[in-house]
Amino acid sequence: MIPISLYVSAEMVRVVQAKLMEWDVEMYYPVTDTPMKARTSNLNEELGQVHYVFSDKTGTLTCNTMEFLKCSAGGVSYGHAVTEAAIGAAMREGRTLMPPPDTEKFSEDGLFYFDDPTIHENLRNGHPTAPVLDEFLRMLALCHTVIPETAQPSDGDEASGSEAVTPGRTSSSDGTGPSVADTTKYMASSPDEGALVEAARGLGYKFASRSASEVVIEVFGKPAVYTLLHVLEFNSTRKRMSVIVRTPDGNIKLYCKGADSVIYERLAGGQKELMDVTSQHLEEFARDGLRTLVLAVRDIPESEYTPWAAEFVKASATIINRKEKVEEVQSKIECELVLLGATAIEDKLQDGVADTIQNLLHGGIKVWVLTGDKQETAINIGYSCALLYEGMSLVILDADTEDAVASALDDAIAKYSDYEGDVGLVIDGATLEHALAASNAPRFLQLGNLCKSVICCRVSPLQKALVVGLVKDSEPVVTLAIGDGANDVSMIQAAHIGIGISGNEGMQAVMASDYAIAQFKYLKRLLLIHGRWNYQRISKLILYSFYKNMTFVMPQFWFALSSAFSGQTLYHSNYIPLFNVLFAGLPIIILASIDQDVSHESSLEFPELYFDGQNKKEFNVKLFVLWIANAIFHSAVIFFGVRGVYSGTTAAADGQHSGVFLLGSVVFTCVVLVVTGKLALEIRNWTWYNLAAVVVSLANWFVLLIFGSLVPSLFPEMYWVAFELFADPRFWLTCLVVPVTALVPDLTYAFLSRQLAPRRVHIIQEMQKSKIKAHKKLLDRMEEKNKSALAVAADPNNTLASGSASFSKGFAFSQDTGQSFAMALMPVRHVAHWRNMARKSSTRKGLLLNQGGRPVVSARSGNAGGKSPKAKAGRGANASLSGGRSGGDGKSKSTSTANMASLESSRSAVSGSDDGRSRRLSSTNTGGGGSRAAAGGRIFRAGSPRMTESADTKDRLRTTWLVVADNVLVVNSLVVANNLAVADNEASADNLVVTDNEASADNLVVADNEASADNLPADNETSADNLVVADNEASADNLPADKSTGLSKEQS
Repeated sequence: MIPISLYVSAEMVRVVQAKLMEWDVEMYYPVTDTPMKARTSNLNEELGQVHYVFSDKTGTLTCNTMEFLKCSAGGVSYGHAVTEAAIGAAMREGRTLMPPPDTEKFSEDGLFYFDDPTIHENLRNGHPTAPVLDEFLRMLALCHTVIPETAQPSDGDEASGSEAVTPGRTSSSDGTGPSVADTTKYMASSPDEGALVEAARGLGYKFASRSASEVVIEVFGKPAVYTLLHVLEFNSTRKRMSVIVRTPDGNIKLYCKGADSVIYERLAGGQKELMDVTSQHLEEFARDGLRTLVLAVRDIPESEYTPWAAEFVKASATIINRKEKVEEVQSKIECELVLLGATAIEDKLQDGVADTIQNLLHGGIKVWVLTGDKQETAINIGYSCALLYEGMSLVILDADTEDAVASALDDAIAKYSDYEGDVGLVIDGATLEHALAASNAPRFLQLGNLCKSVICCRVSPLQKALVVGLVKDSEPVVTLAIGDGANDVSMIQAAHIGIGISGNEGMQAVMASDYAIAQFKYLKRLLLIHGRWNYQRISKLILYSFYKNMTFVMPQFWFALSSAFSGQTLYHSNYIPLFNVLFAGLPIIILASIDQDVSHESSLEFPELYFDGQNKKEFNVKLFVLWIANAIFHSAVIFFGVRGVYSGTTAAADGQHSGVFLLGSVVFTCVVLVVTGKLALEIRNWTWYNLAAVVVSLANWFVLLIFGSLVPSLFPEMYWVAFELFADPRFWLTCLVVPVTALVPDLTYAFLSRQLAPRRVHIIQEMQKSKIKAHKKLLDRMEEKNKSALAVAADPNNTLASGSASFSKGFAFSQDTGQSFAMALMPVRHVAHWRNMARKSSTRKGLLLNQGGRPVVSARSGNAGGKSPKAKAGRGANASLSGGRSGGDGKSKSTSTANMASLESSRSAVSGSDDGRSRRLSSTNTGGGGSRAAAGGRIFRAGSPRMTESADTKDRLRTTWLVVADNVLVVNSLVVANNLAVADNEASADNLVVTDNEASADNLVVADNEASADNLPADNETSADNLVVADNEASADNLPADKSTGLSKEQS
């Protein structure tokens, strides 16, 4: 039996989750003003359990913004552009491929520029391939379904009567020179067609206008009118399109463009040499990651065209099997073609695609790319987007028959079954057709499971859907398909989850999808953050809903056993339907809507957390049984605990014995407390919403209990029950003891499981807690929070500011830039040091200011990146700071620095060393004398916001007192000056002189007793007795004053 409250809660939670995803600004694409759109909320949790992602390439991984870069016409290749894919391919082969030097770019329209002027020279200067090149460019302007839109000139343009000329070009009216830039826009159903028409216009062959029967082009400004006879449109089965036109001189021509594999098999004989050269160019284009099309032409005699046209009209009018008959008639005319050349168009990858795919792969998600590109193009794009990478074994399947495919699959399975590395698979459409056959499908699926990445190239939309369906129906996994065009709709609908990208190919994919995003990179956030969170939240909602209802109803079962199944209910009938509405519903809804086990940064930083959803770690049969058993245990503790207190001859304070509804009210109260306490243990990220929900739920019960006791007309059996309970000490003791008794095992289990068998998420939670922000960010935050304190410091009448600002963590200032809290505390793990860290937390009470009005504690050193100025000290100029614990020899620890009170550094901090093993004392002296520590130092009791002043230095040196003397902080014998710390037996000396990170002592112990000797090495130097170390120099008695400071035993 499923609680009805679960259905209601789940629907409410899913709606909230969907809205939170839509409101995520990190999935908003400002270029097109497109936010993420959740078209359903029923699949939120499945976003956190995806095993396979099936992706289209064009428009999904790429920008779908086509740019004409290269072409081949008459066996001559044009274009020098170097693509990203080409550079990546060269790097994998150990070659260095640099972009070519800037060359003159040719343009006829001022909009499209081609980087190879040779094409224009060959066309104008009578090159042997000029006729083929002319036919090639005419075909680009004619063979398409593009609609031109001409923008009207503005009034200012008409008034001036002038023409805009693109810089670097001249206008011409003779029809032979380049024309001025026009404002014609082309509306194309495919970005490829738009790019080809734009390229033709840029090369002098402008598509000017179209009607139902005519197409007008302008060849270097001269119009040419072609009669449009037929358009044989492109589809995924034909993989080609053709137009049949009547030229201005009355001839009939067919222009056909399509995939090389389709066009080549329809070419006339006698073109082997041209075919070989063009094929070589196609391979080069494909290696550069370019999209290629092959162009061909045919002259059709009138005697052949007339009967064919009649047959085509008849086939088009057929009702039964019209599509097949039309395609059959089209094939009859698309034959005996003459090869013209090929085009190469670049479609650049979207931003963040490689990073997204890497994160998905690291999260255990297998990524399959299904594309219509050539195999070489698909492979190079695979490397460019990190789907394929160095070190991955690549399996390429290319077979012509079903038996050959079966053999190739068996060989690959045998080779990689026990392979420990990563495997990638590439298969083309023809081979895939045989691989999807009934006899080979299990083998193909088995090999696919061994591969981390799969690329299916030259596939049709139907094959995309078949591949997705094969995996979906054969494996107990969650599949996701993502695409942007109409040809991806079948694939999107075949998967468990469909993601549509709102791109340049319309909204068909979005309308067929479950969720819509604007860029592929947002898929990372959708799955690894929102999907994982939603899976955990819904899992917790289901488990807790069964738990709370079981805990609520089981006491009635225990009561029925003890009352011989008399039929009497334990709870008042008016309270029962309100349990899930008022007393236990709101906290779990808040948890299931916004709870986060780790931050979104950690979710992206550790995509391996996604494994939990794939492996069903948050919801499975074992967990369900444990939660139900826990509910039964809790109900037993509640009922029998309350019954033990209120049963028997024990009377209340007024002498009356407990009634059934008084007993039921106590049980009800304990149930509410226990289920709320259980929920509190499950909350991983406490917010004000969680706290408010818990408080409101508990308050609802007590308010309603009091209300029922005061309104006998509605609750006659409950009259005055609440006040009897509140007056009875047993009630309050029961409300304390019973919930604690019930929840102690849960708390113990949670603690021991984290300590003895921590999961991946537990470890990352601990890392997240101990991780601090970068040094610079911390300083910026401090400066923002302390603006008011700095303003007070500027007032000459105020030398001390208390409570003006606060720090969230006192120990934050003891960590290096980028260093985690755990690493910063690595050398100070023992208890005494933890006490010191607690003492340092008193810095949150207020910002300490020195006499100059500057903060004493800061996160930057005044001499970061270089040496501090040399400290100069005289014999009588030392300010001594003594106190803290006594040393092992009975002497008090002391630290003496030259002119310590005259330090002028504006910033200092408690900071652990980079290696986490030692801390040093660094001070900066800019000159001057006298001790300001004795005269102007501020002292305050650790943990107390109150500060006092004292002129007596010795009185300030107590174990639990902090001394501030011009940027020097002493905490329990801790001395800090310019990022140097000596604390808790880390350094002790009779005669200690510290200058510029250097130390000398008779008995100096540095960095957790790691070094201790009479002759202590300090910065690769040795000093003993009266040795003073400064600037990497050693001197005894007669040390040069400008390089060091001399100190005798009598001065200590």
